Amino acid sequence: MSERQQTSANAVEVRNLTKAFGSVTVINSVSFNVKKGKTVTLLGPSGCGKTTTLRCIAGLEEPTSGVIHIGDRLVFDGQAQFELEPEKRNVGMVFQSYAIWPHMTVGENVRFPLDIKKLPQKERRDKVAEILKSVGLGDYVNRPASQLSGGQQQRVALARALVFEPSVVLFDEPLSNLDANLRDHMRHELQELQERIGFTAIYVTHDQREALSLSDEVIVMNGGRIDQVGPPEEIFSYPRSVFTARFLGCSNIFMGTASSVSGNGVVSVCVAPDTHFSGKHHGDQPATGAELAIAIRSNKIRLSAQDDFSDPNLQRFPAVVESRVFFGTYIEYGLCVGSLKLKADCEVGVHYDLGQSIFAAMSQSDCLVVKA
Repeated sequence: MSERQQTSANAVEVRNLTKAFGSVTVINSVSFNVKKGKTVTLLGPSGCGKTTTLRCIAGLEEPTSGVIHIGDRLVFDGQAQFELEPEKRNVGMVFQSYAIWPHMTVGENVRFPLDIKKLPQKERRDKVAEILKSVGLGDYVNRPASQLSGGQQQRVALARALVFEPSVVLFDEPLSNLDANLRDHMRHELQELQERIGFTAIYVTHDQREALSLSDEVIVMNGGRIDQVGPPEEIFSYPRSVFTARFLGCSNIFMGTASSVSGNGVVSVCVAPDTHFSGKHHGDQPATGAELAIAIRSNKIRLSAQDDFSDPNLQRFPAVVESRVFFGTYIEYGLCVGSLKLKADCEVGVHYDLGQSIFAAMSQSDCLVVKA
């Protein structure tokens, strides 16, 4: 069996992909697979290389080196100097701006890829009607595109990307132009549509909520490299680096050194002369003295006016309240713990005064030990 036959379960394979603009390398030896029918999200801040990676797969950017397969077809090989034209790659793409033509009707916008393929007229009509029904726009075929709302334009862009049954659909921050409520609604609709139709997708976003809710696998990118890869729950629960921990919402991160290491993955990290945190390490066991960091989510910290926590295994620290911010569903307290600044979320209705001395506590399992 050949290597290509062995890996044919993958809809996309990217190997050692590198892209440089002059002397600036924006993608540095990136490799990953996307299995058929799955959604993989490239997650990271602006400038991390995620959109450039997507454009290289689509053929809209020429990589500097590397290899890209879409299904069983080689679409780019830097060493062999081979590059397949974008229109022959059989990929659909949904852009951040939607790229809807306002002078066309909804049906004409969606039909455009089929016009390029010169399919029979009846087949074009049938495919357009079917996909518009799938995205909830079955009655909009003759509606001028200029009369659509933002959410409807997003659906039209999705229908146009799916109508010709591409091998993979590429999404470049497709929800970022929508307001928060509509973004949540469209995210749910995208998830339902993917489950119903079963298309393969590569999704680019800087929004962790989108990445975690839509993906079978998340690829966290930083500075043109892959920082961590895994299922959403694993990425969120067990970040392996300071970058991934911070990007996925750990607002309390303290650098330190391992003062003791036990065999069950518990590491004591000295983060200040008077402060140690004991936490769980989920990678290779570090050595005593190794440079590490402790990452703690603010909603995992418990507060009390007295040292009266019911769990005797909690780590306890005296703290002083320095700030209080109301966020509707919770209150964020800024605390001074020795020489450290700590953020803790507390349910609405529990009140502490500025300057008040209280206690903060957290479990070992909620103190994540990550690479510094």
